[in-house]
Amino acid sequence: MRNERSTSKTRSLVWVLTVLLSFSLMACGNDKVEYPEASIIMTTTAKELRIVLSGYDDIQIHWGDGKKSNLNEGILLNFDEGLEFSHSYSSAAKRTIYITGKVETLRCNNMLLTALDISQNPELTALNCSDNLLTELDVRQNTALKFLRCNKNQLTTIDVSKNASLEELHIVGNQIRTLDVSRNALLKDLKCHKNQLTNIDVSANTQLNFLNLNRNQLTNLDISTNTSLKALCIQGNQFTATSLNKLYETLFYVPAGEFATIDYLGNPGSDDADNSIWQEKNWLYSPCFP
Repeated sequence: MRNERSTSKTRSLVWVLTVLLSFSLMACGNDKVEYPEASIIMTTTAKELRIVLSGYDDIQIHWGDGKKSNLNEGILLNFDEGLEFSHSYSSAAKRTIYITGKVETLRCNNMLLTALDISQNPELTALNCSDNLLTELDVRQNTALKFLRCNKNQLTTIDVSKNASLEELHIVGNQIRTLDVSRNALLKDLKCHKNQLTNIDVSANTQLNFLNLNRNQLTNLDISTNTSLKALCIQGNQFTATSLNKLYETLFYVPAGEFATIDYLGNPGSDDADNSIWQEKNWLYSPCFP
């Protein structure tokens, strides 16, 4: 009798352990992780992280190691930048971080990010995700965006057609071949140098103050509608002397007491183009730096 009871207990224990092991294996084999709604989700392999943000509605940062930070734990930098949050791990590894709440501004640059999902945070007005490893960035749901910086990533395309409020767009040092800014009428600052653009239409961007197109593959450009420009940078493209002269003809006349600069060097036709065209319109030469 005693042996039968012992055997029964052993069988029950084995069954329980088998069930627990099965659930554990199922959990390990399921790569899909459920995150709270309205989250900003990012994937990183960095050991040290620094995030600067502002917003409301009980913002929390979940660091992917069981720890989290609340909004009142951040360090106030200034009223323009928001709160700074720092976090470190014992070792570098792939981790997923998510931020809950309504985030209005976010700076997550230089964090070795390989993925960034902001599609569930339409309140975002400013994003700086420069100096990462992003190959894609979807901002179509972020219609409140005014400032977007995603320099020095690995982007080949970016769709800003839904971002009608955009005033500043910096996409320097990516691999972008085409860029449509026809629906960004409020754009004032456009920096897309060090890409692979072969053509760009800025006729709809009549409020542009700064336009940096250096080191692309452009062969022509019409800026006849961009009468608010203060700096035009086209250095290191593929403009011939003829196409440069044609561009110079579209420049507006700079009124006395105001200024506008141009950087045209490094093109095939730079030496042979007629610089008197832009000089007579009171434009000045000034190199454009990164």
